Amino acid sequence: MVFLRRRKSLKTMRHNMLHSSNMVALAAIIFCLCAPHAAHAQSPGPGTVTLIYSTSWATTYLHYNPDGTGWNGIPGAAMACPTNASYPCAGWKELTVAGNSIVFVTTDGTGQWDNNGGRNYEVANSGIYQLENSVITTLQTFADVCPGSPLQCSGHGTCANGLCECSTGYYGVACNKTCSCGGVHQTCNANGDCICQSGWSTCDASNPCAVDTSNDTNNCGACGHGCFSSHVDTYTCVAGVCNVTCLDGFLACPSGVCRVECGLPGCQTYQDNQCSGNTIVTDPSFANHTWQTFPKNSSNYRASYQDYAHVQGHARAEYTSPALTSATLVIVPITRDPNAVVTCSFDDGATFTSACAAQFSADNQTSQVYPVIRATSSSHAPATLYLDPVDFIWNHPKIDRTAGDYRTGQKGSIVEMFGWPHKDIQEECAFLSRAGYLGVKMFPVQEQVMSSEPFNNVMNPWYFMYQPVSYRLQGRMGTREELRAAVNYCRSLNVRVYADAVVNHMVGCGNDANPNHRNDNDNYCATWGVKNTSADFPPSFQNQRNGSSPFFSQCFVYEPMEQNNLSPMQEFPAVPYGPLDFHCERALNSWNDPLDLNAGWLTGLVDLNTERENVQQRIADYMTDLLGVGFSGFRIDAAKHIQPPDWAGIFSKLKVNLGGALPADFIVWMEVLTGGEGDMLLCNPDSGYSYSKGLENDLLGAGLTMTEVTQIKIWFDAYPKQPDIDCGQLEMNRKAIQNDDADQQNPGSTSRDMGSQGTVLVIDKDIPLHRQFEEQLFTNPNGASDNSNDYPIRMVLSSFWLPADAQDYGIPDGKSNCDVCLVDCSTCDAAQSMNTTTAYEQGASGYTGNMVGGKYTRVHRDLGIINAMRGWMNLPNLSQSEHDSMMRV
Repeated sequence: MVFLRRRKSLKTMRHNMLHSSNMVALAAIIFCLCAPHAAHAQSPGPGTVTLIYSTSWATTYLHYNPDGTGWNGIPGAAMACPTNASYPCAGWKELTVAGNSIVFVTTDGTGQWDNNGGRNYEVANSGIYQLENSVITTLQTFADVCPGSPLQCSGHGTCANGLCECSTGYYGVACNKTCSCGGVHQTCNANGDCICQSGWSTCDASNPCAVDTSNDTNNCGACGHGCFSSHVDTYTCVAGVCNVTCLDGFLACPSGVCRVECGLPGCQTYQDNQCSGNTIVTDPSFANHTWQTFPKNSSNYRASYQDYAHVQGHARAEYTSPALTSATLVIVPITRDPNAVVTCSFDDGATFTSACAAQFSADNQTSQVYPVIRATSSSHAPATLYLDPVDFIWNHPKIDRTAGDYRTGQKGSIVEMFGWPHKDIQEECAFLSRAGYLGVKMFPVQEQVMSSEPFNNVMNPWYFMYQPVSYRLQGRMGTREELRAAVNYCRSLNVRVYADAVVNHMVGCGNDANPNHRNDNDNYCATWGVKNTSADFPPSFQNQRNGSSPFFSQCFVYEPMEQNNLSPMQEFPAVPYGPLDFHCERALNSWNDPLDLNAGWLTGLVDLNTERENVQQRIADYMTDLLGVGFSGFRIDAAKHIQPPDWAGIFSKLKVNLGGALPADFIVWMEVLTGGEGDMLLCNPDSGYSYSKGLENDLLGAGLTMTEVTQIKIWFDAYPKQPDIDCGQLEMNRKAIQNDDADQQNPGSTSRDMGSQGTVLVIDKDIPLHRQFEEQLFTNPNGASDNSNDYPIRMVLSSFWLPADAQDYGIPDGKSNCDVCLVDCSTCDAAQSMNTTTAYEQGASGYTGNMVGGKYTRVHRDLGIINAMRGWMNLPNLSQSEHDSMMRV
């Protein structure tokens, strides 16, 4: 079944672009039964609809739904020249189809659609109709007649308004076919497919059409939509709708829930936890604004929420030596009931023990471990939490590259593959290996926010990837297993893999799992509901282990939480983080103020209090998990919004986790945008916020060696325009550089000023100039006096072209397409909608896509850039024939 949803007509898009009525975007909120209707020639008469259509298209198709029986296949039935000479073939097309009414749209078969401005066209009676300039004119109508011989509907149904309503056991337009569906509450549709009778659903594949969703409290209105009574209410299911009755002592709130208090009046929202003066910590009084996850038998509960309402925790791998061949796996539990008895399992719940730590080594553990926590309490039923698997560094192929100047992973070029799914990166690694690249950087791999409704008129814009929900490796670009497969395969080809680590913050405040949000915007009270996550998108709400995690924040909310009857606050149970693990809410208004840089909420993202030891340790544990799944290091997003002493704490804890030393091939590069703050951030080692000598001294003071400090590099954004902005305070071997980066692609971005020394490919669209700057990155980069040793890490961005006139934009993985919209879809801007495009394409060369929005650029495949990189790495040039041979693999 294809599920098409409405896109906004080009007539109503941004900039009010003018188009003819038959040059609009694909239509329709419809369920499409995709068996195409027969396109046999019909003659006008009773039981048919004839459409004479004005169009400039040479080829025209009718995509239609007759009598509500389902839509024919895309593009539809081909229309022909009219039989009436009054309608010349040049400018008119005609088709007659069986039916007493039709809903329809037209297309030229190449992507242009006429959908009546997103409303579809419809004629309600059998007859002949003219459609010109979006206006339907009735030329003739016919009396309704039902098919069937010798009796209408073949004697197995009733005729209503020209449409047969078949008796049970029969189907077809004329009710002349016998239905063979075996379920008690099954019947057939017009195509003979087995469907459920009205009100019945298949919630268990082994028992079709067995659930009456009109009154089943476990499946009310739809499978999996439960009406569960709780300690504050009782629920019943009536006509597919959950009806709630509040128990004594609880009020029925406007949002349909029962609370001791109903929250704020009008369009007000809570304004708790606002910073005052130089205060940056969340007041300890908010410590009890936690355990907010909806419990089982709650109307907002999802199977993937497990028992987070009662138990939380994570697993930490502690390697016993720098050899990284053995480790202690420690499960760190937290329970709502402090007296709960906790037991742990390391075999997916097969056995439990009171010991929540276990030893593993390369000799006895060659696969992932599946930890489970169980909490037993007198205040609730036994609570079980299945954690994500834990992998170990020793389980992955060793890098063994002999030719080239790679220096055990401390020198080389890394391809940043923006918008590439894990599976496509896996396919591409054969090319990357032969080309000689050091590695590939994946964009954020942790669970991140996703939405079924548009955000700023765009479905799931790219920056949602930088709004973490948890540290589970269930990101938008693929599952943990797909990630693990890609990393292992790339490593087997001597290609290292790096992760984009987002650890300064979590989601944007108000983008969370709370079902009730609102915002008073110019006296219009805008409302929105729950956000989903990349772990389950499009949402199915079914999978217990891999589904969406719960997550909560304090913004745009107005009702107390069901679990504690307190105002909502920051909580991310799958990490777990609680309210005190975040700074109080403070706008980031000054880029010159260390306090603001460290504690301000960057663009409204809830800011982690990285001064706290437990937060530092949790970040270090996340990094350990990334290395455990096979990564060789990380880019660190928004690094300058964590003060240097906190980074020293994080990296020292990471070093302890790794047995007392950073791996020899480990590197990180930290995003430190200098802007106009070069003196504070780089030049002045005593500024109190220095990422040159200041961070170096903090790291050394925390126990890192000078060699390990060198492995922690700064992404030098001042390249190529201001290579001396650091006043010589940052060692050249601690600088990582590149030409254009993903942030710069955002229309209107001011993140970097390259002046005339660089160019952003997808904005400037000057391929020769871009190639020149990419080659210069390796042959003669600005500021280098020793090209072989300066700037040892150099990145190449491989991205995708943006839609024309993009304001915000998504990713061409299909999840930024208006077709995945489920809520408020009329606001989804079809011009910004991203279709699904395959990132990996065998045989593709560099600079592909012809600048078409959503097509991948594949810059890293350009032979000139490859040979410039290979020269820098002391590798021989590739010939054109060698390059062509590589692309065919």
